[in-house]
Amino acid sequence: MKKIINFTFAWDLITKTGYLTLMDEDGERHAFQNLGAEELQLLAHNLENYPAYIDQSHWILWGTPESHD
Repeated sequence: MKKIINFTFAWDLITKTGYLTLMDEDGERHAFQNLGAEELQLLAHNLENYPAYIDQSHWILWGTPESHD
């Protein structure tokens, strides 16, 4: 599991599709596309307000590192 240190959101106004790119603590980028507006809102809120981690299966997890061991 790696801590997320940076993220970028994008919204395509024509297709109404969201995109998310995460960068983990090792500098690896993880890209997600075809996100809906509700998904993007949830992700934006949680990434801006809570410590976030990404695991090998591309699950995004929030909370303290101890809770994800």
